[in-house]
Amino acid sequence: MKRPSFFLSSTIYDLRDLRGAIKFHLEEQGCQVMASEFNDFDKPVDVHSYEACLRAIDSCDYYVLLIGSRRGGWYDPAKRISITQQEYRYARALSDTGRIRLLNFVRADTWTFRESYKACKRQLRSDGVDETAISASLDKTSPFAEDPAFVTAFIDEVSRNEETKQALKTGSAMPAGNWINIFSGFRDIADTLRTVLPMGLPVDEAAFRQAVRHELGQILSLGLIKHRGTVEAPKHYIDRFDAAFTSPVDLRNEMSHRVPEREWDGLSIAALWLTGRRFPLTVLPDALSSPTFLRFDPTGGGIIETEFFQAIHRLIQEIRAANDAIDRSVHRLIIGYNPKSRYRTPGDTFAVATGDLVTVLHFAYRCSNIIELAAALTEGLDSGNFKWPDLKPWSPIADQEGLIAEEGANKSDIDAFLARRRAI
Repeated sequence: MKRPSFFLSSTIYDLRDLRGAIKFHLEEQGCQVMASEFNDFDKPVDVHSYEACLRAIDSCDYYVLLIGSRRGGWYDPAKRISITQQEYRYARALSDTGRIRLLNFVRADTWTFRESYKACKRQLRSDGVDETAISASLDKTSPFAEDPAFVTAFIDEVSRNEETKQALKTGSAMPAGNWINIFSGFRDIADTLRTVLPMGLPVDEAAFRQAVRHELGQILSLGLIKHRGTVEAPKHYIDRFDAAFTSPVDLRNEMSHRVPEREWDGLSIAALWLTGRRFPLTVLPDALSSPTFLRFDPTGGGIIETEFFQAIHRLIQEIRAANDAIDRSVHRLIIGYNPKSRYRTPGDTFAVATGDLVTVLHFAYRCSNIIELAAALTEGLDSGNFKWPDLKPWSPIADQEGLIAEEGANKSDIDAFLARRRAI
């Protein structure tokens, strides 16, 4: 993905620290920043530095203009065009063709000085003072402005007030890119820059979230079942079977179980549909090693897992188990109980070997959980709030979940084991 690129344009001497802060901030968001005083700025030896800066603007998505109290060096002394002003005019021409976006900032005390300067000029003119005397009185370098007349005129140029007046008079199109953002400190600039960055997130994180969302969309596309124009989740068919089949699955005492015929057929059709697909696992595993879905805990000083992270971890487990069941040809087992080949006795039920029942239900449960988790994660990415869906148990065997939990080592058991090792 091409990273958003920014060109910083301003006088450097008085705004060096601010430029450095902006560059660092934007690069932390995954952006590319071009600022001529830094070593990573391209400095071709075959052109003048002024020309190199203009070329750099050509390749950027955003032009950031910072106006302070200094004029800076001249680009064209005879025409009183400064280097920064020429960069602005070059960028504005590109902006008028839609090739770049302008972000204009003026320091708050400079803006206040400009208003006072213009108010004083108006008052002196109304008092009958001639222009030469006004210039001699006001257009002097002061602690607030190096070149008051130039700085004031430059801000007027950026605000494009005269062009706006002319457009209103003639009915022509209004000039674009004339917003001026007043700033007192870096935070004001950062707040404005945040409005142009995607989702208010660092670009790399926003791109990764989009990649995760895309893979979740692929999973939903593969796992949702379309029947007679209506899309249903696998859980719909599994819930119907579970509601009709009320007997606990017992591996130890039952060689087979009688299952409701109609609900089994609905479950089988759904399962056969799903055995023809393999759920992708390209982007999701990277989420477990990415900070995107982790959170810093200021109280404990550590990193904690968010519910997004835990749900993605569970989804990966479910997908691997479902894909493994497909590899073991679960579809052949399902076909073995189709209406033509299964052994039937009078009534609405028929016998299914317990091992076969467990295999089919385990696969169906995995697919149900995959779709429920993918849907919940997608909704969570869109809304910012994740809500755990209703999931099927890992095993359809009666009490198996509890037995697995009791026999396996949980976090407390692992912590106690490690503590004993450290004590040795």
